[in-house]
Amino acid sequence: RSIGFQRVQITSKSNDSGQKKFSPCVIVDRQGVLLHTSGDLNAFIDFPQGIVKMDVKKILKREVASYVSSGLYKSEKDKLETNYRGVSYTDHGQEKRVDISVIPLADPNSETFYAILFSQSAKEEGASQYASGAAPTHLFEQERIRELEDELRISNENLQATIEELETSNEELQSTNEELQSVNEELYTVNSEHQAKIDILTNLNADINNLLRHTEVSVLYLDQNLNIKLFTPNISLFIDLIEGDIGRSIFHFSFNESQKTIIDAITSAKENQKVQSLEFGEGGDAFRVVARPYYNDSIASGGVIVTFLPMQLQTKETSNP
Repeated sequence: RSIGFQRVQITSKSNDSGQKKFSPCVIVDRQGVLLHTSGDLNAFIDFPQGIVKMDVKKILKREVASYVSSGLYKSEKDKLETNYRGVSYTDHGQEKRVDISVIPLADPNSETFYAILFSQSAKEEGASQYASGAAPTHLFEQERIRELEDELRISNENLQATIEELETSNEELQSTNEELQSVNEELYTVNSEHQAKIDILTNLNADINNLLRHTEVSVLYLDQNLNIKLFTPNISLFIDLIEGDIGRSIFHFSFNESQKTIIDAITSAKENQKVQSLEFGEGGDAFRVVARPYYNDSIASGGVIVTFLPMQLQTKETSNP
């Protein structure tokens, strides 16, 4: 018996005259879709009216289709040829028997196809029993039921495993969600604390700005490089500064000859971390300059605070009881 996929020639046994008989055959894919037919299949196929479904199990006679369906399942599972002998079917009111073979075919594209052969069974005239190897229909149906039960059991086991995996994943996601919720609450708390501190600093900054704006004392803040950080509006009585001067070095500004010692006092206060005090002028124009190290949490940070205080204001404050 030879099989060729492009030209299917399934050879059965020779008849009495020595001529070879070719068994009717169909070629289907693994889903049972009809691809090719060979020989006289009228005895086994009931063609429906209207649109023809290409599923071979839908167009074969019901008795034959059940065996073909089982054979396709077995051949695909076992990768072997499956044979049924003496399958009973009705053709024009007469009971007949057929041998069915389902044969896997190799394809160069690595796809699996199947040849389904139909051969008339040898049966003695008037015999009431099945031909050799034939099985009663109810036994076949029981076997098919067992196969379906096995398929269902395997499907249920796979489904249960999938459900368990999903439950595990769900638990992990739930745990991760709880952790994220906890982190989010912590971040919310930290954010609230930061916002409270920002509010405090904003209010404190407003208080300082108001103090600097309304005080009569002229104050100049210098950083550790003696660059201008901040100053009160009254500083313009002693040094000509504008907002754009913030960040500039104090050495960029000139003082008259009598006031050049102010730079020395500032430098000395930074380097020696000691208060330096100078007095300039006479009478109503006299003022005191005091350079102090800048402290941050009781630690000198390298900056300097310079105050310019008119002697007249200082004398007035001293004379008050």
